[in-house]
Amino acid sequence: MTDYSLSDLGGGAFELHGRLDLSNVTEALADGQNKFSPHDDVSIDLARSDCVGSAGMALLLEWSGWCNANGKRLSYRNAPGDLVSLARLNDVEQLIRLSAT
Repeated sequence: MTDYSLSDLGGGAFELHGRLDLSNVTEALADGQNKFSPHDDVSIDLARSDCVGSAGMALLLEWSGWCNANGKRLSYRNAPGDLVSLARLNDVEQLIRLSAT
């Protein structure tokens, strides 16, 4: 089930849309890895996404780890305040680079 999309804006910039949950997070992980592969610098705009839950946070952590392991720099832009708070609460701020809206 796909309730999200990861739009390629060009030059390593992406925009995440929709809701991430347990039904689609595995698909989103593979989709991102495939789309990020050709880029050294990856930036994901989170303004239009709902990834505040545990599945969404796990996806962002997995993308960050995959990019790090593959020599890519990853940053997240326009993160909702709730997502930034969740990252702080779970002490993962240093693992993912979130830039708030």
